[in-house]
Amino acid sequence: RLAAAQKKEALKKARMLEQKKKEQMRLTISVIAVVCVFLIVLGVFAKTAIDNNNAKSFSYQIKMAESAIKKSDYETAISYYKKAIQLESGNVSARLDLAGVYLEQNEDEKAIQLLHETIKIDKSAYDAYKILLAYYEKEKDVDSILDMLSDVTDSRVKGLFKNYIVENPKIHLEGG
Repeated sequence: RLAAAQKKEALKKARMLEQKKKEQMRLTISVIAVVCVFLIVLGVFAKTAIDNNNAKSFSYQIKMAESAIKKSDYETAISYYKKAIQLESGNVSARLDLAGVYLEQNEDEKAIQLLHETIKIDKSAYDAYKILLAYYEKEKDVDSILDMLSDVTDSRVKGLFKNYIVENPKIHLEGG
């Protein structure tokens, strides 16, 4: 009888030990699951924060546009340049780069409109005038060239138009 009681007690202890191990395993798995969920949530939060920060970063937009151009993905480049210009509307360089992409894609009207907006923002935007002048010369559109010239105040920019500037005759009182 004693042996049977000892066996029974040992079996009971073994079951309790087994049950305790199962509970510890469940607890360990639960802790691991909670940690994993936490890490996933943290990762999503971090990615969202980074994406949000990038969406507000002018330099990031420019970098991504330049990267897209290297891959000949002009639509994506246009999208990034537009976002950059929304962030810094007065940035002449971004406007010139976008106009260049438009011209590359034969979207001349968009490029010309953007360049005109650019020279309204910055009357000394030399490169914008230079691109417009070359475009109008190619199109033989002298009227548009003269219209642009009439608004030019910057002496360096005026130098671009030297072939279109007519100087007044010089009158000398001495006969000749």
